[in-house]
Amino acid sequence: MGCRSSDPQIDRGRPMSKSVTKSVRWTGSAPAPLGWKPLVDIFDALVGPDLHNLPEFPEVVGHVTVTWTDGTGNIHKLDRLEDLEEPYSGERTGRVVFRNTTGGEQGLLVYQPGDPRPRAEASLIAKPEGIEERLRLIEEAFPLPFDGSLIFLSWAGEVSMEVAAVLQSVLESRFPSATVFFSETSIDVGDDPMAKMFEEGLLKAQVLIAVLTRESAPRPWVVWETATVWAKGKLVVPVFVDLEPGDVPGPLSLKTQGVHLQSRVKMDRALRTIGVALSVPDPPALTDDEWKRLQGVAVQTPSLDTYDPAELPVQIDQSVAPISDGLHQGTLLGLRITSQVPLDNCKVLMTSIMGPPGEAVIPVPTRLYWYPSHESSSAIPQGATEVVALAKIGPLPPAAVIESPDQPLPWVLANGAWRVELQLTASGHGAQFITAAFRVLPVDGIPNQTLEWTELTIA
Repeated sequence: MGCRSSDPQIDRGRPMSKSVTKSVRWTGSAPAPLGWKPLVDIFDALVGPDLHNLPEFPEVVGHVTVTWTDGTGNIHKLDRLEDLEEPYSGERTGRVVFRNTTGGEQGLLVYQPGDPRPRAEASLIAKPEGIEERLRLIEEAFPLPFDGSLIFLSWAGEVSMEVAAVLQSVLESRFPSATVFFSETSIDVGDDPMAKMFEEGLLKAQVLIAVLTRESAPRPWVVWETATVWAKGKLVVPVFVDLEPGDVPGPLSLKTQGVHLQSRVKMDRALRTIGVALSVPDPPALTDDEWKRLQGVAVQTPSLDTYDPAELPVQIDQSVAPISDGLHQGTLLGLRITSQVPLDNCKVLMTSIMGPPGEAVIPVPTRLYWYPSHESSSAIPQGATEVVALAKIGPLPPAAVIESPDQPLPWVLANGAWRVELQLTASGHGAQFITAAFRVLPVDGIPNQTLEWTELTIA
């Protein structure tokens, strides 16, 4: 059955007149999500039937809030309790939170109606009179043990801990019905850490993520935690931060497919694998902000051979930018290359080009320039962005052209559709294959052409 605890205490918020309060708490789960009316009844019991308008200071001393989290991790704060009915009845709420700090009371409900089954944590600090009855609705609604799915983060050492802290946020936003066990936040002062970690963490985990650094990989704790979950036949996902799988002793590198923290593609694939294990289809990929945070916490910059040479760790985007020589205006059509690791000797080679029917094309293969350095190769620091000049119009000559260090003169482009195939290379990595298509269009004035993107495909 669910778990209940209580604790009498003194309310010290009013120094002139101490009042005894009692703290009660319930954790439990249910075989099916609650209906809308039972959820409102719980709000009325825990918070109060006259507080549906969710008042805040200065209307009341304290506040009453209701929030819900959707499937992509966005948190919605409501103006009225009734505003929750539509998303809740439409099964769009991954997590619902009621919070009350008015009238000298503190009430909290965290309710997750999704898989593997609905569950809730509730706490109430109030005067002892009637407090047991107020909690009874929650006990009856969630009578089963609080044993939902659990993701265990295994770490050791400072860098490993910082990566795990970011992963905790990433996982909680995508799997709101799961508990993410991270010992830094999941073990409270006074807890028995071994019992908490083993009984409430490892034995219940459906997924273990081992954050592996050169410091953490050989630690006995990481090996023990991983073996415990592995022996139960549950999913184990190694995340390699500053080392290769071959640097990790034992079965972690032999029997389990891990992911490099520096590969965004593989990290997104790992999220999908975790989603399968937790019956959560198609969890969202990493956001740009989450990706930057994950890369930023690795304080040690690994060498190039840390990364999978078959993958060039860059982000490639379209770019259209105005250019000028001070007197004449122009337009640059380019590729923005953002590096996720330090890259050396980056080059872009055009291997194929097709233009309008009957038009001559620049001989290939031919290299392209980096802008604005006008160099044929570039070094890109981690997190920095450089631009490849694919085609331009003006400032001089006032025409659409492709420039290359392998050609003595700019190659003029006629109006119409153009399509090129490119290879981006860097020392220590395989090539990244790119298909780019654009149009050259006539316009009035000087220059008398303009450029627009039609396609960018990254193989």
